[in-house]
Amino acid sequence: MAAPGCEDGVGELADYSLLYDMEVPTTAAPWLDGVDYAVDNSATIDTPISRVAYCLEGQQGLTPTWSYASMDAWTQDLDALAVPEADAASVRRPVTGLTVRSSIVQSRAVAPPANGASGYLELWSSRYLPAVAAGGAAGGDNASYDYSDTRLPTTTTTGYGSFQVHNVTNRTTVLAVNGWASQAATPLDLGFGSRATSHPDWTFAKNRAEYRDVRLKVFVKPGGVSILAAPANHQLYPRDSGSDRVAVPVTGRTTDAGIAGTRLIVRRDGVTVEDIRSTGPAFDFRPSITAEFAQYDFELRAIRTDGRDVLVRSAVDVVAGDTYVINGQSNSVATVWSYAPEFSSGDDSSPWVRTFGSTTADPTLSVADRVWYRGIGQSMGIPDWQTPGLIGRLGARIGQVMSEKAGVPVAVILGGHPGERSTFFQRSDANPSDARTNYGRLKQRLEAGGLVHSVRSIIWYQGESDVPLGAAAHQANVVTLLEDWAVDYPSLEQTYLVQVRAGCGGDTSDIQEVQRRLDARADVTLIGTNGLDNHDGCHFGYERGYRQLADWIVRPLSRDRLGMAPAGPIAAPQAATATWGDAGRTTIRISLTDPGLALTCRAGAARDFRLSGTQATVADISCGTGTLTLTLTASVPPTTTLSYVGHAGSVGPASADIADGDWISNSLGMGLISFDAVAIT
Repeated sequence: MAAPGCEDGVGELADYSLLYDMEVPTTAAPWLDGVDYAVDNSATIDTPISRVAYCLEGQQGLTPTWSYASMDAWTQDLDALAVPEADAASVRRPVTGLTVRSSIVQSRAVAPPANGASGYLELWSSRYLPAVAAGGAAGGDNASYDYSDTRLPTTTTTGYGSFQVHNVTNRTTVLAVNGWASQAATPLDLGFGSRATSHPDWTFAKNRAEYRDVRLKVFVKPGGVSILAAPANHQLYPRDSGSDRVAVPVTGRTTDAGIAGTRLIVRRDGVTVEDIRSTGPAFDFRPSITAEFAQYDFELRAIRTDGRDVLVRSAVDVVAGDTYVINGQSNSVATVWSYAPEFSSGDDSSPWVRTFGSTTADPTLSVADRVWYRGIGQSMGIPDWQTPGLIGRLGARIGQVMSEKAGVPVAVILGGHPGERSTFFQRSDANPSDARTNYGRLKQRLEAGGLVHSVRSIIWYQGESDVPLGAAAHQANVVTLLEDWAVDYPSLEQTYLVQVRAGCGGDTSDIQEVQRRLDARADVTLIGTNGLDNHDGCHFGYERGYRQLADWIVRPLSRDRLGMAPAGPIAAPQAATATWGDAGRTTIRISLTDPGLALTCRAGAARDFRLSGTQATVADISCGTGTLTLTLTASVPPTTTLSYVGHAGSVGPASADIADGDWISNSLGMGLISFDAVAIT
């Protein structure tokens, strides 16, 4: 699935109408006699307008790239918003209320988001000089083409052409298309954000050939209607546990005496299901939609006193369903690792799995991203786990399967951050919504998406980085998180805690034991990872890795959320007690928490056990129903303790000596839960 363009990447565009859409040519030739617009709605869009927006979109290699700027309307002449022709008046002016968004999430210095900034437009067909323009935006560089250049008179023999939007608050270019009024063979300049080297506004960059499918779009926001609440493209409204019907509020008021009333049209899969009207300045529509595999579209229209019916806002692909949250370290993010790039066909493209905002750790970028996306399991051409819309491969699979089982769309909100200790994920009690914290960013996203009261399940996978902290600190931090989540997410019922694997970050055995003991809490369900072979000591591949783990998580999740009891085991086998099997202490009998569970034992799994205070090892394993027996190489002291730490997997040199399948597992391949320093009685 491709990364979104402006229409999907900028939530406020739901309030705007497309005025112009044009393909940006590779050279100046096609535009020398005027722009051939693919869309020109100037004859059908009514004024007044309150805002103007510009979007430049293209694709560089595999990466869709876009830059967007909106501002207070600086003219009511719609023709003035087009690309200026040779004899048209130039536009060199400040603009107010600048909003900036961009697909470039890794480089804030290149394309920083903005709200309410001061902007500057340079729209002309003529040539220009780098010298700071008299009366222009202050702070420009006389030696570089930037946001304050001097336009040469239109009588100059040849033109060049500038279509540039700048953010003068932080002295950056937002978007630029240059060179379109030059000689026919001149390659055009494209700018997404500021250019890092040479001229910041991309003059003479001649880089249009580096992109394909380049479009420049102009949008306008109709005036006269103030919207307080309305759906956004791809939005998911959470259903209540007792009903599949969800109300969608569309509220606000008209501010133009020329508007007599409003009208809301609701379509289900393209068929109109409601057409509601309201008279007077205030409107409060509350149609309901069903949590189902159906897409709802909304159109809010203003009915003018002269009888015209004007589109004010539209939202497409709106759904209702359930919410799931995933957080933790890199295995919660579950993106593509170099040794295992595969992704099962279809697992990353469900139209019914949504997400809101971005996992970015940058507070400014996080707060700026208030957009609904169709969730993607891995970044598309952007080598960054902070890609907007990313829910990770684990999240994509969980979302897809839970959606199919429930028969409703789902929202998966990923808050994970690779390589961080449990301290990183803690709440700031002084400001729980602090965007400088992982906790606050996730909380803000859930609140802004209208999901905070629908969080019933959190999947937590973290612990490898806590080895330096120690088991006691890990336990305290996780317990604190559980307590804080219960306060801030009042509908939370269960946390699905994934036990970490041996090897990553050092000796994790005491962390594993803490996690095993947390399973005794009523609000925690432990998920095992032993039994998954596609593991390098830290991360998993997809097949026999994240995909299988997701399916294991879904078993208790579907039982708890949907009341569906899957056939076969729901949880991984877990030891209840360890007792001596003979007076000489040469055998150990392990009883399971499920006395009726049948186990399969592979001899190689004997290497995963540790005995304290002795040189003896486990020589053999035999499995029974609800039990397994360990035969030792020698008699051991009565104070000996027993640990089962598991092992990495079959990927990478760290586990090359351990064959696939050397596990103690149930009929579904779920491996025995690891434990540490258990007393033998």
